[in-house]
Amino acid sequence: MWDISARRDKSVSVRVTASRQTVASRVLPVKADIARRVQNRWAVVVVLGLLYVVSFVDRLMLALLVEPVRVEFGLSDTQIGVLLGPAFALFMGALALPSGWVIDRLPRVRMIIGGVVLWSTATLMTAFATSFLQVLALRIGVAVGEAILFPAAVSLINDLFERERRAEAISVFVAFGMVGGFGAFILGGAVLGLIGAASVSVFGTDLPPWRVAFLVVSLPGILLAAVLEMTTKEPHREPGPIAVVSQSLLTFARQWSKLFLPLFIAAAASQSIILGISSWMPTLLTRNFDWSPSNAGIVFGFIALGSGLAGLASVPHLANKMLAGGQGHRLPTIAAASVASGTLLLVVALGVRSAPLLLGTLGLAYVFLAGTGTWAIIAIQWLVPSALTGRMSGGYMAFNALVGMGLGPLLVPVVSDFLGGPTHLASGMLCVTIGAGGLASVLFLIARRPFSTLVGELQNSQSYKGTNS
Repeated sequence: MWDISARRDKSVSVRVTASRQTVASRVLPVKADIARRVQNRWAVVVVLGLLYVVSFVDRLMLALLVEPVRVEFGLSDTQIGVLLGPAFALFMGALALPSGWVIDRLPRVRMIIGGVVLWSTATLMTAFATSFLQVLALRIGVAVGEAILFPAAVSLINDLFERERRAEAISVFVAFGMVGGFGAFILGGAVLGLIGAASVSVFGTDLPPWRVAFLVVSLPGILLAAVLEMTTKEPHREPGPIAVVSQSLLTFARQWSKLFLPLFIAAAASQSIILGISSWMPTLLTRNFDWSPSNAGIVFGFIALGSGLAGLASVPHLANKMLAGGQGHRLPTIAAASVASGTLLLVVALGVRSAPLLLGTLGLAYVFLAGTGTWAIIAIQWLVPSALTGRMSGGYMAFNALVGMGLGPLLVPVVSDFLGGPTHLASGMLCVTIGAGGLASVLFLIARRPFSTLVGELQNSQSYKGTNS
């Protein structure tokens, strides 16, 4: 009996060992395939992030080329402001919600590639524009193409990653956007430095440096679009929750309009300061301090990038700390104090006559101002029902594009032209900063009471998502 048992044990052991080897032979390739897919999907995030950076470079290159473009076409600062602000923002904001609806129904990879080709071609054709109206039309083309990238990329990333990894992947993509927004001046300045001050022969035609700059920055987008086409397949769409009828959104928005209306206007007004100052600071450095456009873009870009990232990184940390300590209702007060501090620092910066002192003080101001728009997004995450978060966020982004992106770069030259022309650019910046900063601070404070009321209601409710449940 013992011998039989021993033989059976040995037989079982052999079968178990063989089974383990079989399982291992099946599991290991699966693990390798999963690791390969993880690597590939992160590569997709990197490509999308690089496209995000390129979009900012193509969008903001004009801010480094204000003087040669203005002289070439005989434009006023106000006309340049139209190109920097409304020409882009109106179409970007108007297309924010419709593009999201289309992206939910068509292949996203192909839509992103189409958008990249559109905005890159419009950037390239700007090098050959012969009038203000042509530049205006091409700026609209850039806006239409770029309006597709962000919502399509977010949707694509959602289906590439499992739920527990999506926040990490989205954060990486957004980080590229932060770098692109402020780093565009660095990259653009480097391009101008490489091109130099002499005309360049392109296909037998001598082009001035500003036109060559648009040619150069249009190329990376086309190359990255080709990489995306060759390496990325459209993932299977994960079915989402049934959408709440639009009446629910209208009901919620009307009920809490005393909260979200001042909150959204305040956030957009504070962003108009950042966008207005950033769009015209390189020009101010070239006019008032005789800096070259290349140096102005690189130095300002590095200062704005470091300060902006510091400010953006501090907002979620401070918000989580307030929420953990039961002080979430103080969010509008903190936002108002942040805007007021940044406004005061900018007033000081714009009043000095030393470029290093101007840029140093501006850097401190950006630490307070860079994250002010994020406060509205955090409020949406905390307070808006889950089924309405996407559309409320889209509404805020459209509103921010129309007000922040549209008015900031435009109001600076409008005010400076009213005060006397190009030599009053700093005064235009100062007036916009004081006006928008004061308005944002007051509106954030107005939002305190309804914000606290809604926070109190949600403490006993399980209807809404997030940390309130």
